[in-house]
Amino acid sequence: MDFSDFPGQVRDAVRFLSGKSRAIRTLMRRPGVESASLDFGVERRPEAVVQVDSFPRELVSLAGRLGLSIELSLYPAPDGK
Repeated sequence: MDFSDFPGQVRDAVRFLSGKSRAIRTLMRRPGVESASLDFGVERRPEAVVQVDSFPRELVSLAGRLGLSIELSLYPAPDGK
């Protein structure tokens, strides 16, 4: 998924969590698993003074029910701006 397509990443994550919830719950109960998170890699918008990317309630709810945290990692734009 492209760093500049945050909405696409969110859609894919909701689909994945919805379809794989049983497997994720099983993994989360395994010995030694202390935490897990979803990391969204997002392109930093160079023209923005402040950048806000919001996670929809459906994703937050799904992740919470599965015991997952959510992270947002900002990366520089490919042209280096």
